[in-house]
Amino acid sequence: MLAYIGFNLINSLTSRYIETASILVTPASIPVLYIYSVTFSPILEEYICRGIIFKRLSNKLGFALSALVSSIVFAIPHFNPVAFMGYVFIGFIWCWFYKKSKSLLVPIVSHATFNFITILIMSLKG
Repeated sequence: MLAYIGFNLINSLTSRYIETASILVTPASIPVLYIYSVTFSPILEEYICRGIIFKRLSNKLGFALSALVSSIVFAIPHFNPVAFMGYVFIGFIWCWFYKKSKSLLVPIVSHATFNFITILIMSLKG
């Protein structure tokens, strides 16, 4: 929950300075969004960003720099300049979760929960 609050705080602070196109969410696209965002995306993204990039870099660069690099790599493919710093922040949190738990399952579940809450809120806003 703290990660979700931090992401939204950073996103709201940086969104005043950057304009972006909004994403069209239709009622028909919501089930597909849930399936992809709550299952496939967290597994794939956490495996690549935490399981490969962060793990390999942390042996050479230490926690902070390797977490920053893997979090930037995580943020870039989301193609959202408004939320870029928020994605970097949440990626950093998930690196910390991975380091502390020594398991990809913790950041995967956190990521899936984050995506579920985000899509749920987007769906309710209409």
